[in-house]
Amino acid sequence: MTKCIEEGFPKLKIEESAARRQAAIDSGAETIVGVNKYVNPDDVKPETLHIDNKKVREAQIANIKTLKETRDNVKVKAALEEITRACKDTGINILDAAIEAARLRATLGEISSAMEDVFGRYNAKNQVVQGVYFNSYIEQGQT
Repeated sequence: MTKCIEEGFPKLKIEESAARRQAAIDSGAETIVGVNKYVNPDDVKPETLHIDNKKVREAQIANIKTLKETRDNVKVKAALEEITRACKDTGINILDAAIEAARLRATLGEISSAMEDVFGRYNAKNQVVQGVYFNSYIEQGQT
């Protein structure tokens, strides 16, 4: 199973299944009352919230900057080094080390970077799910 995960097989099957289901809904092969059949034309569409991603990003950067200025960086550095040690030594609990670092206000990025130093970074294989919509519409005779 590990090899399958490394090759992205389970992820691909989940994506295929989701795309097949969505195609069946969109083509009318699968009925969802109120979504693709017996839709009430008088229904009012819900109001959508528009978020300014640039403002959110700027606020998050400011929050992290403030956090790093106000925490005990010596203790955080030691806690991050302990995470790296725990990743190398099976006798040390990585989760305990990560929780301690979080309590000292280490960021998730810093914690994962400490682990990345030992384990490396996972890179998912990008695979394309194709033909699902076309096949769904062909099955319904809607080409």
